[in-house]
Amino acid sequence: MNLSPAELAVFGTLGGVAITAFASITTTLINKRTEERKHLREQIVKTSLEYWQKHYELVKSANGKLTQVVPLDAYLVHITAVMTAVMDKKLTPENVPLLLEEAHKISKAAYEQAEKDPTPTKGADHV
Repeated sequence: MNLSPAELAVFGTLGGVAITAFASITTTLINKRTEERKHLREQIVKTSLEYWQKHYELVKSANGKLTQVVPLDAYLVHITAVMTAVMDKKLTPENVPLLLEEAHKISKAAYEQAEKDPTPTKGADHV
């Protein structure tokens, strides 16, 4: 089958457009996923820090009646576990208890580790 130069140009152009469109769509999808993950990480850190600060203020105002505040990393693990359990799976009334139970097992391990090896929060009064 012999193609004329005009036909070759048309097929070459269409092939180039198809390759460029595929590359563009792939890049867009990758960037979208990366931005979503970045936003989720930012939300986890922000929420964990707010949660830790509120707990710190509560402990500070209780004049020793409440236990000490565990390190921020335990809060990060807790919020990450809960967010991951909720965001990665389809929620139904039946699976919510199981998802939260899994997340709380992870959180409990983080809190237990923090209680074994408590690191005093230096400069916490400046938070």
